Amino acid sequence: MAISSDDFTYKHNLKDGFGVSAYGSSIDLKGRIQYDVVNFKDYSAASQGTPFKDSTNGIVRRGNIGAEGILLNVLPYEVRLAYDRKKHSWDVDRAWAGFSGWQFADFSFGRDKFGWGLEGATSSSWIVSAERPIMYDLTSGRDDIDYGYMVKKSGSNYSIALQAAKLKYESGDKNINDNFGYYGRLTYAPILSTNQILHLGFSYHDANPDNNDTKIATRLETRTRHDDKLRFADVSNTTKDDESIIELGYQYDSWRLQSEYFFRTVKGADITTKTKKGVTTTTIDPQNVRLDGGYLQVSYLFDSSRRYSVADGKWGKPNKFNTFEPFYRFEYSSIKPNKAASKKQLNNNVQGVNAVDRDDKYVVQSSVLGVNYFYNENLSFNLSYIHSHISNVDTSKEIDGKSVKNSNDALVARAQFIF
Repeated sequence: MAISSDDFTYKHNLKDGFGVSAYGSSIDLKGRIQYDVVNFKDYSAASQGTPFKDSTNGIVRRGNIGAEGILLNVLPYEVRLAYDRKKHSWDVDRAWAGFSGWQFADFSFGRDKFGWGLEGATSSSWIVSAERPIMYDLTSGRDDIDYGYMVKKSGSNYSIALQAAKLKYESGDKNINDNFGYYGRLTYAPILSTNQILHLGFSYHDANPDNNDTKIATRLETRTRHDDKLRFADVSNTTKDDESIIELGYQYDSWRLQSEYFFRTVKGADITTKTKKGVTTTTIDPQNVRLDGGYLQVSYLFDSSRRYSVADGKWGKPNKFNTFEPFYRFEYSSIKPNKAASKKQLNNNVQGVNAVDRDDKYVVQSSVLGVNYFYNENLSFNLSYIHSHISNVDTSKEIDGKSVKNSNDALVARAQFIF
């Protein structure tokens, strides 16, 4: 139900939302919960009671509650709490305010994640698969920030966004980057019609390292209670860390083709100081990691299509609901650390998963097959099957009598409710 007058609007239903607006100001309540049932085996099950055995977990993947709106027509804002399933607590993951009163650009400051990459900019409520592609684990442009400053500009078929921000860390983290990192994204839609859209984009991120530690790892698109990670490399005393994404998307009626390619370079050094018989020696062992890869994704939305936002350079919810969206995605990622950066133990929870050659590269290839069902704007369901293969993992080793696996299989069923 929505009640309105010339200066006042009040709404309180799932379709329109919950909020009040009056005299150029507004506040809207927003919320979301995603519940996953995950069946998984092989690598992601390495830390289970029986290593690598077929296992099933039920988890709250995401939970959010917050408010957003605008004051006096020119001061947008947002505050949001997010559920931390590891700590079973709530944390402020959005707290920002802005100014949109100038024609040449919009400004904001505070805690607001940068829309980095095409699938990265897309809300996790409307991404295609249950999880974003592995390349977003292997890059840091979407990592949570503590606070930052952003400027955005958009026109009839383009958008530009720039941000300087400090990353958010846990209280126990050591040797962190205390510098501002720099983010940029440019999108352009040369074709923009009711039934056809072509998206081109480029995203860039310079972490501006502060001799901090940098970790390269992925969960292989499988979130579980233990959250087994595949850790490729750790770089100490990082001096260089920059990354880019080239974005391509094309939608024709119900069909949508999407692809992104990324590359990242990280450099640093393992510095060891020893004192023996009053003599101090320092050993500097250079570390570096080169990463690149991407994905190709195709989807079909029956009797509908995805809405496209020029201002944000991304696709979102369907134009019509009560519809299905089957999809397929192929992913390829190459991670090449030198031996000084390569991890001795690849799994974060158990020992015994090692590389065949720590001076060789890792290649991760994944196929994701699934379907979305969008019942309405509030309720949707996702079923995703993910198969991954990892090269350069030593399968001759055993953990508790079970052979180490260099593949991963997961089936994720998700129910999502948002308002």
